[in-house]
Amino acid sequence: MKLLFFDKLTLETRLSVYEVHQRLQHYVLKRDNLFNSFVTQEPQHIFEGRYSDESFLIRRIINYRNHFLPMLEGNYELTGNRTRMKIKMRLPKLLYLIFPLIIIILTGIFYQITSKSEVGVGPEMYISLAMPLLFYLIVFGFFRYEVKRAQKLLIRIFEAEEMTRSL
Repeated sequence: MKLLFFDKLTLETRLSVYEVHQRLQHYVLKRDNLFNSFVTQEPQHIFEGRYSDESFLIRRIINYRNHFLPMLEGNYELTGNRTRMKIKMRLPKLLYLIFPLIIIILTGIFYQITSKSEVGVGPEMYISLAMPLLFYLIVFGFFRYEVKRAQKLLIRIFEAEEMTRSL
């Protein structure tokens, strides 16, 4: 089971590189700054981000808040008569810095709250370790949910087949 906030995906499609780029133009709202989401989008836009002739950095457009929405970074190239897309799905880089701090702070807070007794290591110590673990699992669940949704959308948009999927 993958317990990291990172995933790789390889898709193959019968579309040409030009057609893949045309689909990106159609479905991706071009934005250089992914933190500014107040620009209105057309109904056909499913993703937002930036793309070039052979690569892209996008994320899904959602109508709710989810700070753990994966960034999809990929490139595509012609292999024979098919186009192969290699996609990395990860959290925004800032969250890799903030997330360990949140875990450490939560562990400290729960340990201070639950360790009022002077008996030694007791059940309160296990509770103080379980709460940050629960937080991690909840965040991981949201991330995995969004990865699966983005995957299905990419497969549908590019009429692709999933080749490999790994860490």
